[in-house]
Order: sequence, then C-alpha cells, then structure tokens
Amino acid sequence: MELKKLSPVVTIAIIVVAVFIVGVVGFRAMQPPSPSATIKPGVPPWQDPQYKGKVQAGRSPNDWHP
Repeated sequence: MELKKLSPVVTIAIIVVAVFIVGVVGFRAMQPPSPSATIKPGVPPWQDPQYKGKVQAGRSPNDWHP
C-alpha cells in the first residue's frame, strides 16, 4: 500500500486548523467558571432578601443539629 503525498498547502492548512483548535480549547480552559447564582456585590447571603431564611451566618449548609 503506497502512502500518498499531501500537498504542502493541505499540510499547512491542517497544522493551522489544529493549532487554532488547541488554542480555543486552551483559552476556554483558562477562563474562570461563571457564577451559578446571581451575585450582588457587597450584600452577604444572610442579608440578601432572595436568600432570607435559607442561609445563616457562620453555619455551613450541612451543619445539622436536632
């Protein structure tokens, strides 16, 4: 089975596309994750009316007491 030779233009195009894809994936991987909730700067969660009664200051969500 013979190995067909690729044109230099096709080889360069494949390399450029591969570098572009690696660059896009690397750029996306370096971005910080977006917040999962709406955040109001300067308002602690226990004072935010949206979370009133759901979050207590100084208590973790899995801190269970009878």
